[in-house]
Amino acid sequence: MVGSLAAQDFKAARLVAHPPVLDLSGAAAQHNVIVTALDSSGSATDVTSQARYTSSRPELIAISTDGSVRALADGVAEIVIQFG
Repeated sequence: MVGSLAAQDFKAARLVAHPPVLDLSGAAAQHNVIVTALDSSGSATDVTSQARYTSSRPELIAISTDGSVRALADGVAEIVIQFG
């Protein structure tokens, strides 16, 4: 079961990104990332809209606040996702 809680009400033990790897082909290719926080009991909460996203190479991918990832150029980059 996936629930929805405010960030201040939830202590995440682990974050899971879906999909864990993106392969965007071509400029302007897009894909959404779903971020799920798991607490210590294993309960899952969708925190996609509450997470913060950072690209290791912002010249290659743009990430919106809702988890939408868009290719800007060819190359390899990592997305750092933070919550809480």
